[in-house]
Amino acid sequence: MRTTVAFVISLILFIVVFITVLGVEEDERCVPGGGSTSADGGVPDGAYSLPEKNAGDHITSGWRTPDRPTHAGLDIAQGAGTPIYAYADGVVAKAGPASGFGQWVVIDHQIDGKLYSTVYGHVFPEGIHVKAGDTVKAGQHIADEGYNGEVYPPGPGGSHLHFEVWEGGRDSGHDVDPKPWLDKAVEPGSAGGSGDSKGSGGVVLIGDSLSVGADEQIKKAIPGVEIDAKVGRQFAEGVKILQGKRTTAKTVIMALGTNGPFSQADVDAAVKAAGDAKVVLTTVAGPKVTSAGAVNRLVAANASKVSVADWAARVGQHPDYVGADGIHLSDAGRSAFAQMLAESVGSKPGKGAASSSVRKGPGTTSGGGEVPDSEVIQSKDHLQIDTIRLARAVALRFPQIKTIGGWRPSDPYPDHPSGRAADIMIPNWDTDEGKQLGDDILAYLWGNREYFQVEYFIWRQKYIPAQGEGNVMEDRGSPTQNHYDHIHVTTIGHGYPAPGQKYGPAPEGGSEVPGGPEGAAGDGCDAIAGVDVGLAAGEIPEEYVKWIQLAGRLCAQAPAPLIAGLIYQESKFSTTAVSSAGATGPAQFMPGTWAVAGAKVDDNGEVAGPAGSGSPNAIPDAVMAAGRYLCSTAKQVKEWKSAGKISGDDTELMLAAYNAGGGNVLNYGGVPPFAETQKYVKVIPEHATRFAQKAK
Repeated sequence: MRTTVAFVISLILFIVVFITVLGVEEDERCVPGGGSTSADGGVPDGAYSLPEKNAGDHITSGWRTPDRPTHAGLDIAQGAGTPIYAYADGVVAKAGPASGFGQWVVIDHQIDGKLYSTVYGHVFPEGIHVKAGDTVKAGQHIADEGYNGEVYPPGPGGSHLHFEVWEGGRDSGHDVDPKPWLDKAVEPGSAGGSGDSKGSGGVVLIGDSLSVGADEQIKKAIPGVEIDAKVGRQFAEGVKILQGKRTTAKTVIMALGTNGPFSQADVDAAVKAAGDAKVVLTTVAGPKVTSAGAVNRLVAANASKVSVADWAARVGQHPDYVGADGIHLSDAGRSAFAQMLAESVGSKPGKGAASSSVRKGPGTTSGGGEVPDSEVIQSKDHLQIDTIRLARAVALRFPQIKTIGGWRPSDPYPDHPSGRAADIMIPNWDTDEGKQLGDDILAYLWGNREYFQVEYFIWRQKYIPAQGEGNVMEDRGSPTQNHYDHIHVTTIGHGYPAPGQKYGPAPEGGSEVPGGPEGAAGDGCDAIAGVDVGLAAGEIPEEYVKWIQLAGRLCAQAPAPLIAGLIYQESKFSTTAVSSAGATGPAQFMPGTWAVAGAKVDDNGEVAGPAGSGSPNAIPDAVMAAGRYLCSTAKQVKEWKSAGKISGDDTELMLAAYNAGGGNVLNYGGVPPFAETQKYVKVIPEHATRFAQKAK
């Protein structure tokens, strides 16, 4: 992490977590344990639900036992990714960071006229499926089992659900033994819905990333549906899953084909495995779905023996149903896709699902058609597609706006020169009316952030990523530099427009308010992966060993020896190291980078303060920040590499981004041709080999 301005630039690129995958047919979501994102566990009305299926058979530690007298709950261990269900109807009181638990969910219930709370601990941020204020039902899938926080052994081997029951509420009551409460609960899925692994419900859906993205809409359109969807799934894998289910469902939907063509033998195997159930096949569509031709011909050839949900026909009428990546669903597309599948349940072989009754949703305009150009948009010839689409929509929806800038020929950050940024100038920004206008525009864009392919916003000194937590930025000295007089929006871009480029409609709705920026010292997608490689501790200063080991558990791509090698290369384990450019501390953080990526940590290495807190010269804060930063760069490298934007060794690319900045890695398509960086990516793995010797 040297002197380049690009290093500071990279903090934006790596804190942002993209919502959609860019032009990749086989992608992955960061969900510990992988597998389906749907885990319906409905229970009969008035019943209580076990927090995990078969929970009683997997209790590994009880409540306040002699060996653990302060243990306020019980532990249920079935492996990372196991679905966790709400015990009873209630309201989510907390969903997020918690001391010792990493992340937790707390639900308040009214039971027999009294307040009770149930607690679900050790989950990961990406494993939480509810937010504070949500109303939930007993048996609702609220989270996934994890190994976040203080677990033993550290890593996947320590994965478990810590479950508590509090009489009088979590904040003002007292904990009680959860076991009697479990004894009067029923199995999730016992309501006869999709929680039955044998598929006893009416409809079974086996799908890929399109079904993953439309999970919520599909459940609303087809009540009780069992969804088994996974990103990157191909048809042959779906057939094996169906064969293993031995389903007694009335309808089986095979929503597959986006990730590659399949054969007549695959279709025949699916029909056979479905038994007496009706089989629905979907066509596929999208300008970057290369399998569309072969898949759609095969589906059409089987229309006499299966029902066809003709997604290609719907997309032909509504191109805006496909997102900007050319594959996945837009906001409007998710609703339309779900409605199509619902209609297919009642269709008969020989007939495709009707395409005339698609419900209007976000991503459409009241009049449909193309969003018009506007004179308020400046430097249009230099803007990329996503930025133009967003600027046109804002100009149409908010006629009060008179100027939308964004492009300039040079800047320390790449967003403006690349044409990916829009600056929406707010008239009378220093009045209540101006602030409200800015808030309304931000709410509109936030609610449609996926449609517009937004990476992040800045408004009134707050950095707000499209996904994850933001932060309050440092004071830059003026209303413009602090973004009080304009909203800055950076999009993914997707290149410069071709002649005759279409931008689609301006979406409606979008009144959501982004979550408060409570610190961007967040985690990479693979956070707390439990990697625990031995160190040659004798060669590392004693005061560093614990923190390097903790940082090495954050993700598989950055194990402890590699972090030790990086710290050694950057500072020779010095807390007072300062570069000529002003980078400081053991990991050599620039002040601007620390303000966003740094944070104070507690004794367990967990973030314990807002972004920019702590000190880059403090060993715990600096080493853990370096680990978090490496993990976030590893995540970004993986996405860029999958999209074909860069190539090379994953570890070298991650280290290059740390040293030279992610912008340079992206611009050069791999490790930049800088002498320092070329040496850096080779020497740190050499140091890691040295530090990886097991302590004796």
